[in-house]
Amino acid sequence: MKAWKSSRAGALLGAFLLLAPALALAHGAVSHVPGDSDFGAVAGRYQFLIENRDEIVRSEEPLYIVLRVIDLEKGAPLAGARVLAAPRIPQGFRDLPPPNGDKPAASTHDSHGGSGHAAAPPGSFLKWGPGGRPDLSGFQAAPEGTEAGHYLVGFRPALAGPHLLQVALLLPGKGGEVLLTQLPFQVRKPAGPNLRLWLSLGAALLSFVLAGYALRVRHLRPAPAAGPFDLLSLPWLSRMMRSPWWQPVLQLPFLLGFALIIWLGFVDTPESSRNLSTLLMWTLWWAGVIFTFVLAGRFWCIMWANRLTGAGRQLPRRLRTLWPATALFFLLTWADGYWGIVRSPYVTAWILTAFFAAALLAGALFARRTFCRYACPIGGIIGLYSMIAPIELRAKSLAVCREDPGKACYVGSGRGRGCPMFEFPQRMDSNAYCIYCGECLKTCDRDNLTLRFRALGKDLWATATRRLDEAFLAVAMVAVAGMAAGHMVGPWHNWMRALAEFLPWGRLGITTPAGADRATYTLVFWASAILIPLAVYAAGSLAWRLAGRPEAASPYRLFVRFGYAFVPLGLAMHLAHNLPHLFLEGPMAVPVFQKTVSLFTPWFIGAPDYSPAPWLELPVLQFLQTLILLAALLLSLYAACRLSLAQWGAAAFSLRGPWPYMALILLITLANLYLLNLPMGARHG
Repeated sequence: MKAWKSSRAGALLGAFLLLAPALALAHGAVSHVPGDSDFGAVAGRYQFLIENRDEIVRSEEPLYIVLRVIDLEKGAPLAGARVLAAPRIPQGFRDLPPPNGDKPAASTHDSHGGSGHAAAPPGSFLKWGPGGRPDLSGFQAAPEGTEAGHYLVGFRPALAGPHLLQVALLLPGKGGEVLLTQLPFQVRKPAGPNLRLWLSLGAALLSFVLAGYALRVRHLRPAPAAGPFDLLSLPWLSRMMRSPWWQPVLQLPFLLGFALIIWLGFVDTPESSRNLSTLLMWTLWWAGVIFTFVLAGRFWCIMWANRLTGAGRQLPRRLRTLWPATALFFLLTWADGYWGIVRSPYVTAWILTAFFAAALLAGALFARRTFCRYACPIGGIIGLYSMIAPIELRAKSLAVCREDPGKACYVGSGRGRGCPMFEFPQRMDSNAYCIYCGECLKTCDRDNLTLRFRALGKDLWATATRRLDEAFLAVAMVAVAGMAAGHMVGPWHNWMRALAEFLPWGRLGITTPAGADRATYTLVFWASAILIPLAVYAAGSLAWRLAGRPEAASPYRLFVRFGYAFVPLGLAMHLAHNLPHLFLEGPMAVPVFQKTVSLFTPWFIGAPDYSPAPWLELPVLQFLQTLILLAALLLSLYAACRLSLAQWGAAAFSLRGPWPYMALILLITLANLYLLNLPMGARHG
């Protein structure tokens, strides 16, 4: 046995050494943080920017240039304008003779040097007329895209290299005046084979083989003789969590921070890359808070303060599930892809306002934290991801709990309130709903609670209480996380556009490109949220048939049990996808904070530099992304095996047991690795 343990340790060490080079080369690509040089040309009161100028690749198929127009006087995108555009090759572009031999209608100096005639310099105003009419031959109408102020220019590049996009903005109510400008962009050749992608996919396959072999031969580890370390044995931590100031000290700073986010969303600029509300909320908070789920479970939920409760009134029993919260979260995620709500400071402020209002209303009507337990849109995923955390608050002895007639840890006492999340320590065997508020520590007079370390992800296979709503959310989150990542990579939109052209939207009355894009996105989003759970159900059906169709099990029961094995994949995709947003876009919060302080306070804390260096370089992020996904692959495989042992027993652990789920887990991991190895755009700007 000792020899086998040493050989297994050697195999794992060898696997790490084999994987290290591949991990170091695996990558995903994210566009840089936008700086002042990226904001294109300013002509008159208007600002022009090619949104995807770093993503234009020469190919045989047509593509779209995304042009953004900002009205600087209003500080808002210019929506509903008449825009004409023409992609040009620079050579000879500025040397065209004036139309009909007329003299140039404006200054001949342009931003690229030389003299211009028919191609007017940026910022020139031209009137329609016999002698000054600009030559707009070759220009095409640029329809407005799915976002206000964004216009689409169809383009089929013939050559690689530098290009110019000439833009004509037809000004309403100006006597036929036209504003001309031109923007440079590059057309690149398609990239060659992505060697690092294939190496990372190979690393995933090697991890799968090694993990399957190790789990097949030895699938149970004996429990250590000594118990885990009790963190409450640290006097300072025990006093802190039992203190009446434990919750207010944590809650007050975050309440003030969210109040600031709401206020800035309403009063500051609508440009998300220059507004602190969207940067704090979606780039820093949403990307960073996911790490707290891995390290400390639902500790984040303690930050929400709601001491106003509706006495003992309970939510109707049929609503005490995660289905309402799951539906609301999916609706918000879909709305972000459909309207881009996270890129709007104004909408961000309204979303947070609605959150606070709903929490206060639910607290006034119902007992304890009914909103956090059953209605919070992100509460369900926080609970599932918290099952992976390596710490847990549990009862030391169930016998002591049974002998306690008062159950003060649940009902409360003069020393503290009952558990706000409706958790009873005697039966609690999961991190899904514990928020470490310390109320049970204050009320338990038998010192029967412990805060201890445990195996990473133990709840996934050890919890006795399993529910369909949790299993469905765990599986569907894999699809939602993949959609959120896919929606931000360049090729995704080409796939969606091709699918939109294939589907018969015109027969349904959807005739505009923007309408077809939105309809296609809606179809793909909701279909993926259903197809992934159906795939897991099909894997359970296959496992059930391979096991001889036992009466004690069914595909439905297997779905409820094995759905928890997919929690690490959803969490890993969320982490990997948000790493670039946090470490590449996050530094932009520093200059925006400087700008905000200078604008709304009498203090000056330095001139903002809108081209900050990233907090982590891209190669490091690429390594971490692949490492996170591979770690999730191993944890999901292990969880599937442990769940299979609990379902079938050790004697039934064979190729028929967990392998349908393990194969599906591998396929999902490979698909996620592929997505992360595609060029990804910035969330703001």
